[in-house]
Amino acid sequence: MENLLTWSLPGSPCRQELESISPSLPCSTQNALAPLPEVNLVKWKDLFMGVGQTFDDAIVFRKALYKYSLAHRFGYIFVRNSPKKMIVKCNIDGCKWKISTYALGKTTSILGNVEKTSNEIRQDLYKEYGLNLTYRQALRGKDRALEEIHGLPQQSYMLIPWLCEKLKETDPYTVAKWVSSTNYRFDRLFIAYGCCIKGFLQGARSILFIDGSHLNGPYKGTLLAASAIDANNDLFPLAYAIVGGETYDNWAWFLENVREITHQVQLTIVSDRHNAIVGAVRAIFDGNRHAFCYRHVKENYSSEFTKINRGMRRIDGMTKEDALKLLDNIAYARLETEFHVTMGHLMVFSPQLARWLETNGDINRWALARFPYKRWDNITSNHAESFNAWLVKERKHHICALINEHRAKLARKLYNSKIEIANWSNGVGPRVEAKLRENVLRAEVMVAEHYSVNMILVKGNVYSYVEECYTIRVQEKIYSSTVISVETIDMPQLIGLHYEDYEKNTFLEPPLTTRPPGRPPTKRRES
Repeated sequence: MENLLTWSLPGSPCRQELESISPSLPCSTQNALAPLPEVNLVKWKDLFMGVGQTFDDAIVFRKALYKYSLAHRFGYIFVRNSPKKMIVKCNIDGCKWKISTYALGKTTSILGNVEKTSNEIRQDLYKEYGLNLTYRQALRGKDRALEEIHGLPQQSYMLIPWLCEKLKETDPYTVAKWVSSTNYRFDRLFIAYGCCIKGFLQGARSILFIDGSHLNGPYKGTLLAASAIDANNDLFPLAYAIVGGETYDNWAWFLENVREITHQVQLTIVSDRHNAIVGAVRAIFDGNRHAFCYRHVKENYSSEFTKINRGMRRIDGMTKEDALKLLDNIAYARLETEFHVTMGHLMVFSPQLARWLETNGDINRWALARFPYKRWDNITSNHAESFNAWLVKERKHHICALINEHRAKLARKLYNSKIEIANWSNGVGPRVEAKLRENVLRAEVMVAEHYSVNMILVKGNVYSYVEECYTIRVQEKIYSSTVISVETIDMPQLIGLHYEDYEKNTFLEPPLTTRPPGRPPTKRRES
């Protein structure tokens, strides 16, 4: 006999199906010689009633099973007891009584799970209510739920001017700018919160990671971001902009605003080799301190190796893994002499690949030994990619929801980072501590090949040699300010606007966009 039951585990709510209860009572009940007292037991005899029965969680189910066994005077054992499946049987050999459950999935509703795909919503509604919706019905329901939560997408742009003024009014150090085209149609938006600007100028290192990512909301667009790193090498968001696309004009406008808020600090910029970024950095920051992401170079290098060796027989010691290891040695070589040695190894390995790297690889922009400016061993733009992943869900919403959700998420991040400082030991963060210990262990097995009488033995506390930018004092400066909440009591009501409302406020129209053909992509394409 089939039975349904719903139960939840801490941190992982899920539904379970009671596969069977057979026979109706276990052998120990049928063989009982004398009845137990009926006090407090009568109501326990019918705790398992049949199809559709539900329990709040696993603990309630186990208590019900225990009471049921007392009422019917039988013992039981768990054949299987896991989050995915539970099987219980009578403890008497030969008794066929057994009850089993298995996980069906998480309890859901459209309003509570708007981040789910339409197919996931269809499956959940079918399992929970037996509703068999089409894909478009589930999509329309999801869109309706998003409108109830965030409002109409086309109306969100109307609040941009008011929101920018409110941000600057709340925190005078905040920079919030918007640009419109003709007829007050939205074009660009730039936001940098005062707490981020002050934190960067007071303690963060003078290196920024920039990148762009696509917005998946109704009006598309691109999110440009500039991120720094704190004393523990964690992401520290500085500024972002919402524009129509990754063009030279948009990047130049964004970087010009970044230069203004950083007060002409000599910045090292790390990015991929997007033509618009390269041109804009050269125009705004003269391009000398522009470092390229090594990971993107490595991907191109790997593709070039495949082209060169296409159709050739594989030889031991000449594989792609060997080629990539040689490139890593070139990238992380710290001394010029070490760099030339590793380049020589690549020339012996594959002259064609070495010549390609010299002519197309922009070695001076990513190799540690060749880049003349300080970059604190950051040879990739992973921190920029981390920012994109940090807002992967928010980038699906309309512009006002994105701004508000980013601000709330930033406030939580700054607060948590400030609280975590209390857990730092030896005056440095956990990541720096781990790296320091790794270097100390490596130093224990190092051998001095060229010993001389001029060698100096360094003694003392190893933490006293840590650079100031990694210390707890700098971290406290970076997170000395927090995001100030914005009051929305006087926010314009967009329903039933009158002529006087347009005289008091500036309302923007959404941008003119053309949706590309096909289904919207769910994964970001790396440049």
